[in-house]
Amino acid sequence: MPTSILTTRIVPALALALLAAALLFGGKPERADAGIEFLMGDSDCRGNVNSVDATIILQYTADLLQTVPCARNAHLNTDALITSVDATILLQYVAGLLDHLNEVPAYEGAIVSLGSDACRALDVGDVNYVLNDPTVGTPGQSVRIWGFLDSSTSVCSSTPVLKVVAVLVLS
Repeated sequence: MPTSILTTRIVPALALALLAAALLFGGKPERADAGIEFLMGDSDCRGNVNSVDATIILQYTADLLQTVPCARNAHLNTDALITSVDATILLQYVAGLLDHLNEVPAYEGAIVSLGSDACRALDVGDVNYVLNDPTVGTPGQSVRIWGFLDSSTSVCSSTPVLKVVAVLVLS
């Protein structure tokens, strides 16, 4: 599939320009959610948000790193993927062009089985969200899941798929 000039040239160039601005102006930390180490933008898990975190994301998207140390903190837009767009958003925040980072939405409920071990969902009361990772939790567990809803359906159910970023077991 051919890539567009936007993803191959413009976004990386913008990211590098923002990285330069971020290095000049420094960074500011974002709050962590209580009960789980979840600091939006902190892709290296060092407890702060700065241009180094954006550099890690860019190295990952350029295949220079195999993983992002704190991938759960590197999802800064709603596509549930780690891309140079996330680095661009982070650099804008570090440079002071954005006053906050969007929080990854959290959903609380119980893990339920949808007929097989390969199909699990989060029951939030009025709807079940199919989990993109069937290894998350065990049926009956009460959990808080941070993630993004995907409009695609799965073989398990016609309900929306919840792309899991992080999980906190409540009981």
